[in-house]
Amino acid sequence: IVVEEKTGETKIEKKFYKTDFGEVWQDDQYKPYVNAVFCAAYADIVGDSFKSADISADSYEEMRQISMDLGDDFVDPE
Repeated sequence: IVVEEKTGETKIEKKFYKTDFGEVWQDDQYKPYVNAVFCAAYADIVGDSFKSADISADSYEEMRQISMDLGDDFVDPE
């Protein structure tokens, strides 16, 4: 559901089964909204997992490993 923040009016509503999620994600009408929610949720999950980590931003190997780990977690919708 996409809701106008100021008025609370429903702009877009789409009901679907879990198995149809890939089709919804690829639909040009819904894709921007699905991507926004996915990215926000992914950032929350990844952010929580690294809060307690002791990472040096200057360490090439640590940053490289994080990049590789994040790549392993990516799920292609197709």
